[in-house]
Amino acid sequence: MSDLDNLSVAEIQQMLKKQQGRVQQLQKKRAKLAEDITNIDAEIAELTGQGTGVRFKNKYSNEDAICNVLSKYKKGLPLAELADAVLKSGHQTTSNNFKNIVYQCIHKSPRVTRDVKTKRYQLQK
Repeated sequence: MSDLDNLSVAEIQQMLKKQQGRVQQLQKKRAKLAEDITNIDAEIAELTGQGTGVRFKNKYSNEDAICNVLSKYKKGLPLAELADAVLKSGHQTTSNNFKNIVYQCIHKSPRVTRDVKTKRYQLQK
């Protein structure tokens, strides 16, 4: 027999409520610490003039963001305009050369092709 067999339903519910309260306390503490770390990272970046390796959490991957933009341009876009359009769509990056990131992504992607004549990138048909 376990210890739970000797407890009433009310006592088990009370134990569960206590555990849930502790989880909430820990989640609040965790959120506060995460905010502190973000603030410290920002201060370090300001003082040193460099980033601290913080990554943005975008809604879409680079490839998905590129494909979303290209879906609006049936004739496609040249590389520089594509990179600008992706950033204007709200996609965030810390890259100093996002155009290079876009090129690497579209080069690997089976969903994107390059029209040799127009030198524009477009979605695979």
